[in-house]
Amino acid sequence: MIFDKNLGLSSYVDYFESAKNVALNATSWTGLSFGESWQADENESISIRNTAVSPNPELQLSTTDPLVWTDNLYRSIRDNKIILSASTPIKVDEEVGFIIPSGGSSLHRLVVNVNETYLFWNNGQDRLCQLLRSMTLSPSLDGTQDVPTSLLNITMDCYDHAINHQGFGQGNWITAVYAARMATALAGVNFKFQCSDGQRSRMQLLLPWLDAYQPAPSNRKDWPYSGTRPTQATACNSKYSALRIDKMASEIQSDIRKMAVALVGDQTIVHRYPQFASHVPPLIPNIDLDNVAIHFRCGDVLGGAKRNDFGMIRFYEYKKWIPRSTTSIGILTQPFEKERNRGKDAGKADSCRVVVGALVDYLQAFAPNANISIHNGANETLPLAYARLAMANFSFTSLSSFGIFPVVGTFGEGHFQKGNGGVNPFATYIPQYLPNIHQMNAEVRGTWEMWGKSLEDLVAWFVDESTAPKEIFEVPEPPGSETTYLNHASSEVPTLVAWSEEVNQMVKKAGASFDATMKIAVEDAFGVIRNGTLIVDVDESYLFWDGGSIKLCQLLKNLTLTDSLEGKQPVPLALVNATMDCVDHAKNKEGFGQGNWVTAVYASRMAAALAGVDFKFQCTDGQQSRMELLLPWFDQYQTANPKNRSVWPYTGSRPNEKEACPPKYPFLRIDKMADQIQQDIRRMAVRLIGTRDDSRRHPDVAVDDDPLIPGIELDDAVIHFRCGDVMGGANRYDFGMIRFNEYKKWIPSTTKSIGILTQPFEKERNRRNDSGKADACRQVVYALVDYLQTFAPGAKISIYNNVNETLPLAYARLAMANYSITSLSSFGIFPVIGSFGQGYFQAGNRGVNPFARYLPEFFGNLHMMNADVRPTGQMRNLPVEDLIAWFTNDTASSG
Repeated sequence: MIFDKNLGLSSYVDYFESAKNVALNATSWTGLSFGESWQADENESISIRNTAVSPNPELQLSTTDPLVWTDNLYRSIRDNKIILSASTPIKVDEEVGFIIPSGGSSLHRLVVNVNETYLFWNNGQDRLCQLLRSMTLSPSLDGTQDVPTSLLNITMDCYDHAINHQGFGQGNWITAVYAARMATALAGVNFKFQCSDGQRSRMQLLLPWLDAYQPAPSNRKDWPYSGTRPTQATACNSKYSALRIDKMASEIQSDIRKMAVALVGDQTIVHRYPQFASHVPPLIPNIDLDNVAIHFRCGDVLGGAKRNDFGMIRFYEYKKWIPRSTTSIGILTQPFEKERNRGKDAGKADSCRVVVGALVDYLQAFAPNANISIHNGANETLPLAYARLAMANFSFTSLSSFGIFPVVGTFGEGHFQKGNGGVNPFATYIPQYLPNIHQMNAEVRGTWEMWGKSLEDLVAWFVDESTAPKEIFEVPEPPGSETTYLNHASSEVPTLVAWSEEVNQMVKKAGASFDATMKIAVEDAFGVIRNGTLIVDVDESYLFWDGGSIKLCQLLKNLTLTDSLEGKQPVPLALVNATMDCVDHAKNKEGFGQGNWVTAVYASRMAAALAGVDFKFQCTDGQQSRMELLLPWFDQYQTANPKNRSVWPYTGSRPNEKEACPPKYPFLRIDKMADQIQQDIRRMAVRLIGTRDDSRRHPDVAVDDDPLIPGIELDDAVIHFRCGDVMGGANRYDFGMIRFNEYKKWIPSTTKSIGILTQPFEKERNRRNDSGKADACRQVVYALVDYLQTFAPGAKISIYNNVNETLPLAYARLAMANYSITSLSSFGIFPVIGSFGQGYFQAGNRGVNPFARYLPEFFGNLHMMNADVRPTGQMRNLPVEDLIAWFTNDTASSG
């Protein structure tokens, strides 16, 4: 900005429209020279300077009082004539924004943060569009001229709204998000929606799946989505009956499909999404999809409200669209238990059960060969319901703001009931853009019409076919032949047979046609044959600890019909499917920590690979607890090579049976699986906190995938500092702690940031055997902070142990650091193995990580420390002052 001293500062009052800034006057301005600053009051600092960019003086301003967003201010910022600090507030309509540098260049953009009151409902769309006009300095959003670069960032407490605010369901809020995306795209404004807890509730709620950044169209004349460019009257209409989010149909489809594939996997070539590699494990594994999926809303719609703009359709409508030969039908509906329903649906839970039962009978009579399932159990979350509908070959919803979105996103043929002024008014336009989406014009019985009707009357109406078109009664000719299954040794197929070489040969001959209902006894376990593979389900008692290793290896010998796992001959096709209640073990069983169970999983994978048997590990709740627990991240299918067992596809040489099936922990050699550990940890870290650079990325995670935990700041060095029971809480000498001076050997004194991962300092947040040492841990960690700060005075040192610092996040922090360090810990060893940077671990022993000493042979970035260790048994009953003195003693050798 070029200043004319003769005009005085009053000529530039456009920049200082808040009352306090007007205190500046022409007299004080005239006396200000280049290089001088003028302090108007404690909230303002103004100076003039010459820059290398321009010979003209520029105005630098830092103020806590908001400047009003005007065309004059925008142009001066755009032209670099005025420089604002990032903390300078900008008043935009009723909100406050900030000017943020864009991409580290000289470009700047206005960022305004708001909450869900700007999302459609309760006149939110009016507020939104008024704010957009203010941000773009435009009287109308219909224009196509260039506008200021800006970002509207909407944050919502999704969990609170889902649990405590039942006025609007999640389908209503999804509607509102797309309405906001349409309006901001029309305005030429970048848009970001997010939940306040990030992705933490994505396994239960729908809204976290819409957490995405939508860039503004590069050319406002073009509309990059469905149909033609909307007008302001369309995009900003606050009347629901005029809502046209069909203009965003292509984005809805893309978002729903991405969500479905992430949840249940790309189950066929049709169900693939470009951002997911086909081998990426789904968040909810082993979901059997239905050929047909029906969203059957009942609850309040079943006569629970005095409205007729939403209601229900007769059962015969489904006959018009579903093939009679279909093999499976899934019905997605509300829970039948009153206590599991939201308040306004609870009173209709039993009625819903009866009506859904009638629908099952009706559909079974129509499609006698179909397996019909009701999906409303405790594990049938809303995201999973969306995935089931999107993945089905035929998906249906009636009048529902919830069900319309997965039908729009379906990979198959989607069918929705024609909308009206109160429910999905935009839906009627969608078939114009998406040819696989079809509108039903079924007879509807409004919810008010059902008010007070008896249950018998309702069921009679649903099953009535008096108005049905005659073509639905036409029955096709029966097929010419029926599928036959292999009858084994006799005309009567046995229900249970012992696994033997004879049965193996029968399976090899029959292949996929072998009777999958027959149980196969494998010693103490039982399995079934599917697609020529013997599958045996086991629990965690087969996972290493308490004799689990011996138990598993005996099962593997029985499956492979061999006396030793070291043989190299081909073996039968088999799969061990190990399922564990990970939540129960983490919360109620403290004998083994999660690090111990991660050890057990890799030990089991090693043994199965040696045997030539496929191995699958999973938690009983699938991926539901992945944001809090570690074990769900190790849920995957490991394929063996039963025909060529001489080749060891992992780290080092092929293990022998004693190494893969050790009778005792000291003989364990899971270093033989180190490359798999590294890949699993790195994949987990990148999924949690995102790709950070060309080095810290993973091929299974798209570079532009949103992290599950956004906004995490990483540290240059990260220390896993285990205290708790190890600080004198057990009379053992195989694990303990190292002196602080060991860290000085590996961390540069010039490091910029150090993170310390440790136990919570609140007694009640610790497991029982750690809680007694919470206060001692706090004092020792504070001593470590002081010690490191003296060593690295320029470093920012952080302690990570609050409620948001979960175990998966701890693994991610260690894996992503340039320097990651752990001492004697079965927990900390794994993220150090997976580190993208330099990883350091204390030499193991018979009781802790006996395999670790082999790791540096395989990975040049892993280093073994031989520090001075004080065993936990030596720390028992010692005062904390004595412990701190030992930790901080620099005169002693660090080994």
